[in-house]
Amino acid sequence: MSTRKVIPAVLCAAVALGCSGSTTSAPTGTPPADVATALQTLSTKAIYFGHQSVGGNIMGGVEALVAAASGAAPQVVDTSSPADMKKGVFAHSGNGSNGDPESKTAAFQATIQGGVGDKVDIAFFKFCFVDFGGSTDVAAVFADYQAKMAALRSAFPNVRFVHFTVPLETGSNSDNAAREQFSELVRQTYGGKEPVFDLAKVEATRPDGSAETVNGVRALVADYSSDGGHLNDTGAAVVSAALVVYLASL
Repeated sequence: MSTRKVIPAVLCAAVALGCSGSTTSAPTGTPPADVATALQTLSTKAIYFGHQSVGGNIMGGVEALVAAASGAAPQVVDTSSPADMKKGVFAHSGNGSNGDPESKTAAFQATIQGGVGDKVDIAFFKFCFVDFGGSTDVAAVFADYQAKMAALRSAFPNVRFVHFTVPLETGSNSDNAAREQFSELVRQTYGGKEPVFDLAKVEATRPDGSAETVNGVRALVADYSSDGGHLNDTGAAVVSAALVVYLASL
C-alpha cells in the first residue's frame, strides 16, 4: 500500500472523536501530538487485525501515520503468521469472505487459535458493509459472533479482543439499517464491559462533530468515501487516527 499525506485538521477532528481531551495541531504531514503519542504506545504492543477491503483502507491510513511519525511507531506488516507476531508489529491480513459474515468470525477464530493468540496483546477483526443487508439474519450472525468471541476470551485471557461496529455506506442506502442493528447489539452487549471501537460512529461523524444520518439511521459521510462504501484518503485518515488513539488507551 502507498502512504498518503495526512491532513492535520482532519486528524485533529478524528482524535477528538476517538478520545477525550484537547488535540494539538501540527505542520502539514505530521500527526497531531495525541496520535504521535498513541503510535509510541503501540510500538510496544503486538497487534493483529483481520479484515477485507475497508480494513485495507484503514491500514493504508495507519501506514500514512507511521510514515509521517518522527518518533517511535509500530511496523505495519501484512501477515497472519504467528512467527511474525512480536512487540512493535501491527499485523493485518485478509479474513473470511465478503458477503458471508459467519466466515469472517470463523476465520478470525481459526487464526487466533492457530498460534496468533499466543503472541499478540490486542486482536480484532471487522465485518464489511457488504456483509449485511435486508435479508441478513442479524440476530443469528450476532449469536454466532458472541459465542465464538466468548470462546476466544476464555482460551486467551491475556489478549485484549476489540469489538467493532459495522462500516456504513453513504446516503439513504437501506442496508445501513441492518448494519446499525448489528452495531447496536455490539454497543449494548459489550459497551462499558469490553473494548468497543465504534467504527460506524466514526464514519458517520463529520469533521465539525455533527452526525450524518438519513431517516434517523447513521450513514457514511460522503466526503470520507471514494465510491459510497470504501474510504478515500480523508476517510482513512479520520478512521486510522481514531483507531490508533483508541488502541493506545487499552
